Amino acid sequence: MLQIATCEDLEEEANGLSASLEALLDKRQLPHVISLFSSGEELIAALEGGLQFDLCLLDIYLAGLNGVDAARRVKELAPSIQVAFTTSSREFAVEAFDLDAVYYLVKPVTEEKLRTLVERFLRRQKKPVTKLTITTPVKDYVFPLQRVVKIQSNNKGVDIYLHGEPQPQRIPLSFVRVEEQLDEERFLRISRGFIVQMDAILRLDGDVCLLKDGTSALISRRERKEIAAATTTTCSRSHKPPPEKRRAHDDAAAVPR
Repeated sequence: MLQIATCEDLEEEANGLSASLEALLDKRQLPHVISLFSSGEELIAALEGGLQFDLCLLDIYLAGLNGVDAARRVKELAPSIQVAFTTSSREFAVEAFDLDAVYYLVKPVTEEKLRTLVERFLRRQKKPVTKLTITTPVKDYVFPLQRVVKIQSNNKGVDIYLHGEPQPQRIPLSFVRVEEQLDEERFLRISRGFIVQMDAILRLDGDVCLLKDGTSALISRRERKEIAAATTTTCSRSHKPPPEKRRAHDDAAAVPR
């Protein structure tokens, strides 16, 4: 039974969202309970009182505690809860990315957008993938997914950097062919020939993507907006070519530090 919370302070929009979501879940024959909350504070109080949810769908522009701050508190209380946002603006898309949001729905909320939300959520509920496999004409290269930090183009091939290893692993396959095999739910293109693994990102800090291994990649201001916009598309980070890659400016240099 899916336990879903919606947090919307406009009653008409809250009822419409709940009805649309319920109809979609019924169509897919997914047992569910949808709980409606009119403020971030009310949702937090419910969690503190012992209620449990699989997914929280929050409007960003809530009165009082806004949706982003409420989602941060939700993740503190129950890290396993998936969060998604509804909003009339893309202004907070980067913050949504930092919170690993399932989806960022720009209003009006349509059936297509809700379908994308549900599909992304269900994919995350499945058993997680633990390995990265890159297939070449000669052999398959297999890496522990959580050890992959970044992938960088190098002389008609790619270098894969693994956590704890000083030297990268070389794969004799073009960057484009490697990129086509990556899961967009897990990898983010930062610049021309440079990709990072999502879990290796420490944070996005203005024009810089800081990685947990102590290195960083520069992002142009203009392309930072493109990364934000990419979180709202139906290109769901599930790298099935040829989707639009979430990327920073192709001319921005990736600078190891």
